[in-house]
Amino acid sequence: MTYMLNPDQMNLSDELNHQIIQINNKSIKAFSKTLEWRAQKNEFPSGINYKQSQCSTWRLLNGIIPLYVFSGYLAKLKERIFDTIKSALEIFVRGLKLV
Repeated sequence: MTYMLNPDQMNLSDELNHQIIQINNKSIKAFSKTLEWRAQKNEFPSGINYKQSQCSTWRLLNGIIPLYVFSGYLAKLKERIFDTIKSALEIFVRGLKLV
């Protein structure tokens, strides 16, 4: 998210910067492994571009989360984020299955 674009403006310790980057990388790798696993189970076509798919999903999430964090009704923030992400990922997965 914004952190990844402007980490120097966050004024965080080097240790915390490193931890945030590691967590982001783990999330991306976990999604990539999930894509590979589902392709091996023939749920997705074997020829999908894993790197492109994981980057697309990461960008999708990075667009949804700030949209609700910086706007909207705070009482239902978590619910709205989860619902939107779930819907977006369902559409993404349907698209992968059609490829």
